[in-house]
Amino acid sequence: MKEMDPQSFGRFLRSWPAIEAHLLFGGGIVLFSYALLAGEGPEDTGLALLFCVVGYPIVLGLLWYQQKSEVRAELEEAIERETEPEKNRRKRIRYRRFALFFTFVISVSFIVSGFRGWLIDGFPAHYLGYLLLLFTAAGIGGINIWYGGPLDPRNDPPEEEVAENDSYQI
Repeated sequence: MKEMDPQSFGRFLRSWPAIEAHLLFGGGIVLFSYALLAGEGPEDTGLALLFCVVGYPIVLGLLWYQQKSEVRAELEEAIERETEPEKNRRKRIRYRRFALFFTFVISVSFIVSGFRGWLIDGFPAHYLGYLLLLFTAAGIGGINIWYGGPLDPRNDPPEEEVAENDSYQI
């Protein structure tokens, strides 16, 4: 089993998600402890204090695990991007197609709902459906609707580079 690096855990405890947990659970512990000791507040104050005391390390552990998993996933993605560019390219194309299909389905559902009288803050829903359908058509038509995002086609490796890398493999 891998040992926990105390420095990385200490760095995590000073990160923003951990500070949010410190403030939330620390404030809850102080508030419920005061209410319990002063005899004020509802009868479930002890249970709320128990929840804060038990939940605090659990939430911190889950946040730390999430951060470690994100770092590991970014590292694996960077390695995959360099070692298998064609596989990465196909995966990104598949994600873009799925996102376009999903946007098309959502836009059609908004259009149908709008014609049935559904309003979004007083605005007919089918207008939003038409707007989403326009984005979908632009994406299918080849316009880069993913500009600057994780699915931006400019981040794909060029075709020549992919073919060049494949020729060196034995």
